[in-house]
Amino acid sequence: MSPNTLGPNDVLREDNYFLWEFNCRMALARKDLLDHVEMKSEGAAKRETEAWKAADFKAMAVISKLLSPVYQSMIRECKSAKEVWETLREFFVKQNLHNRVQLRKQLHEFQMTSGTDLGIACSSLMTSVYDFRLLATS
Repeated sequence: MSPNTLGPNDVLREDNYFLWEFNCRMALARKDLLDHVEMKSEGAAKRETEAWKAADFKAMAVISKLLSPVYQSMIRECKSAKEVWETLREFFVKQNLHNRVQLRKQLHEFQMTSGTDLGIACSSLMTSVYDFRLLATS
Protein backbone atom coordinates (compact mmCIF):
# COMPACT_ATOMS: atom_id res chain seq x y z
CA MET A 1 0.00 0.00 0.00
CA SER A 2 1.45 3.38 -0.92
CA PRO A 3 1.83 6.03 1.80
CA ASN A 4 -0.97 8.08 0.23
CA THR A 5 -3.48 5.22 0.13
CA LEU A 6 -5.82 5.09 3.10
CA GLY A 7 -6.39 1.69 4.69
CA PRO A 8 -9.74 0.41 5.97
CA ASN A 9 -9.11 1.70 9.50
CA ASP A 10 -7.59 5.03 8.50
CA VAL A 11 -10.97 6.70 7.96
CA LEU A 12 -13.23 6.92 11.01
CA ARG A 13 -16.49 5.03 10.72
CA GLU A 14 -18.97 4.01 13.39
CA ASP A 15 -17.25 0.69 14.12
CA ASN A 16 -13.51 1.42 14.17
CA TYR A 17 -12.86 4.27 16.59
CA PHE A 18 -10.10 2.61 18.59
CA LEU A 19 -8.17 1.42 15.54
CA TRP A 20 -8.70 4.81 13.90
CA GLU A 21 -7.48 6.60 17.04
CA PHE A 22 -4.20 4.69 16.95
CA ASN A 23 -3.73 5.32 13.21
CA CYS A 24 -4.56 9.00 13.63
CA ARG A 25 -2.06 9.34 16.47
CA MET A 26 0.59 7.79 14.23
CA ALA A 27 -0.29 10.17 11.39
CA LEU A 28 -0.02 13.15 13.74
CA ALA A 29 3.25 11.84 15.20
CA ARG A 30 4.77 11.46 11.71
CA LYS A 31 4.07 15.14 11.12
CA ASP A 32 5.26 16.10 14.63
CA LEU A 33 1.76 17.30 15.56
CA LEU A 34 0.83 14.85 18.30
CA ASP A 35 1.30 17.52 20.99
CA HIS A 36 -1.79 19.27 19.63
CA VAL A 37 -4.12 16.50 20.83
CA GLU A 38 -2.11 15.51 23.92
CA MET A 39 -1.74 19.02 25.33
CA LYS A 40 0.00 19.15 28.66
CA SER A 41 -0.72 21.98 31.09
CA GLU A 42 2.92 23.10 31.12
CA GLY A 43 2.73 24.07 27.42
CA ALA A 44 0.08 26.79 27.87
CA ALA A 45 2.39 29.67 26.96
CA LYS A 46 3.54 27.90 23.81
CA ARG A 47 -0.06 27.59 22.59
CA GLU A 48 -0.36 31.36 22.21
CA THR A 49 2.33 31.64 19.52
CA GLU A 50 1.51 32.02 15.84
CA ALA A 51 3.63 28.97 15.01
CA TRP A 52 1.58 26.84 17.41
CA LYS A 53 -1.70 28.11 15.96
CA ALA A 54 -0.56 27.36 12.40
CA ALA A 55 0.55 23.86 13.41
CA ASP A 56 -2.76 23.38 15.23
CA PHE A 57 -4.66 24.05 12.00
CA LYS A 58 -2.43 21.49 10.28
CA ALA A 59 -3.26 18.96 13.00
CA MET A 60 -6.97 19.71 12.52
CA ALA A 61 -6.54 19.14 8.78
CA VAL A 62 -4.80 15.80 9.34
CA ILE A 63 -7.59 14.65 11.64
CA SER A 64 -10.41 15.85 9.39
CA LYS A 65 -8.88 14.09 6.36
CA LEU A 66 -9.21 10.84 8.29
CA LEU A 67 -12.93 11.29 9.00
CA SER A 68 -15.92 10.18 7.00
CA PRO A 69 -18.22 13.09 6.00
CA VAL A 70 -20.65 12.22 8.82
CA TYR A 71 -18.01 12.91 11.45
CA GLN A 72 -16.54 15.90 9.62
CA SER A 73 -19.85 17.66 10.19
CA MET A 74 -19.51 17.01 13.96
CA ILE A 75 -16.26 18.96 14.20
CA ARG A 76 -17.07 21.87 11.94
CA GLU A 77 -17.39 24.33 14.84
CA CYS A 78 -14.27 23.20 16.72
CA LYS A 79 -11.54 25.80 17.19
CA SER A 80 -8.54 23.56 17.96
CA ALA A 81 -7.19 20.08 17.27
CA LYS A 82 -7.64 19.23 20.95
CA GLU A 83 -11.30 20.25 20.78
CA VAL A 84 -11.77 18.08 17.67
CA TRP A 85 -10.09 15.15 19.42
CA GLU A 86 -12.20 15.49 22.57
CA THR A 87 -15.45 15.94 20.62
CA LEU A 88 -14.88 12.68 18.76
CA ARG A 89 -13.68 10.85 21.87
CA GLU A 90 -16.72 11.91 23.94
CA PHE A 91 -19.08 10.82 21.18
CA PHE A 92 -17.54 7.37 20.84
CA VAL A 93 -17.11 6.79 24.58
CA LYS A 94 -20.85 7.40 25.00
CA GLN A 95 -21.46 4.70 22.41
CA ASN A 96 -19.10 2.42 24.33
CA LEU A 97 -21.68 0.92 26.67
CA HIS A 98 -23.96 0.00 23.79
CA ASN A 99 -20.99 -1.44 21.89
CA ARG A 100 -19.92 -3.52 24.89
CA VAL A 101 -23.36 -5.07 25.14
CA GLN A 102 -23.39 -5.81 21.42
CA LEU A 103 -19.89 -7.31 21.44
CA ARG A 104 -20.64 -9.44 24.50
CA LYS A 105 -23.74 -10.76 22.76
CA GLN A 106 -21.70 -11.42 19.62
CA LEU A 107 -19.07 -13.34 21.62
CA HIS A 108 -21.68 -15.42 23.46
CA GLU A 109 -23.47 -16.28 20.22
CA PHE A 110 -20.33 -17.10 18.24
CA GLN A 111 -20.60 -20.44 16.44
CA MET A 112 -18.60 -21.97 13.67
CA THR A 113 -21.03 -23.20 11.06
CA SER A 114 -20.30 -26.31 9.04
CA GLY A 115 -18.38 -25.60 5.88
CA THR A 116 -16.73 -22.50 7.32
CA ASP A 117 -12.96 -22.27 6.97
CA LEU A 118 -11.31 -22.61 10.39
CA GLY A 119 -8.94 -19.71 9.66
CA ILE A 120 -11.82 -17.38 8.80
CA ALA A 121 -13.78 -18.42 11.90
CA CYS A 122 -10.73 -17.91 14.16
CA SER A 123 -10.03 -14.56 12.55
CA SER A 124 -13.62 -13.46 13.12
CA LEU A 125 -13.52 -14.59 16.74
CA MET A 126 -10.16 -12.92 17.38
CA THR A 127 -11.42 -9.67 15.84
CA SER A 128 -14.39 -9.71 18.24
CA VAL A 129 -12.12 -10.49 21.20
CA TYR A 130 -9.71 -7.72 20.18
CA ASP A 131 -12.58 -5.22 19.81
CA PHE A 132 -13.92 -6.23 23.21
CA ARG A 133 -10.49 -5.78 24.82
CA LEU A 134 -10.18 -2.34 23.25
CA LEU A 135 -13.56 -1.33 24.62
CA ALA A 136 -12.72 -2.70 28.04
CA THR A 137 -9.52 -0.66 28.29
CA SER A 138 -11.02 2.63 27.15
